[in-house]
Amino acid sequence: IGYPNRNVLSKINVSFQSDKIIGLMGANGTGKSTLANTLTGLQTPISGNVLWKGEKMSPKQLIKKSFLVMQDMNYQLFSDSVEDEILLGSKYSEHLDEVIEALNLTPYRDRHPMSLSEGQKQRVAIASAILSGKEIIIFDEPTSGLDYAHMERFGKLLNKLKTMQRVIIVITHDEELAAKWCDSII
Repeated sequence: IGYPNRNVLSKINVSFQSDKIIGLMGANGTGKSTLANTLTGLQTPISGNVLWKGEKMSPKQLIKKSFLVMQDMNYQLFSDSVEDEILLGSKYSEHLDEVIEALNLTPYRDRHPMSLSEGQKQRVAIASAILSGKEIIIFDEPTSGLDYAHMERFGKLLNKLKTMQRVIIVITHDEELAAKWCDSII
């Protein structure tokens, strides 16, 4: 995987289970986000294939199956209110109140997402991912704007998501998050 002029990672052979929270850790520049972009169809592999249940997937197919919460969530916020943002593309809108409450977003549901703090924006993107119904959910540095209490709330939601047969990958440098909530680390 990588870019036209530069391979970032080669000879990759990993698989992800749907009943586990997989932590993806490593130094900056080692290809964690590039792998996430490839697994979600945002980048095409330089060579090789991404398989889903043994079937080769095109980037377009992967985009339909996956949700990526990016490091900079400002690229992901489009709606005029927090509630509308979370419901955009949602498959499980009936759980809106539960997820908003769990992520401590209830007081902000009518606010414009861009008026929020970085941690609040991060929680909005997390809520969108949780309600999306996508089969592959990747969180790229999800706790970067969160305090400990909100990390705990996020971890509990990860465990709930794990029971919904989703492939969950958490890219993180946060050793505490990885140790407490991830079932295995790559």
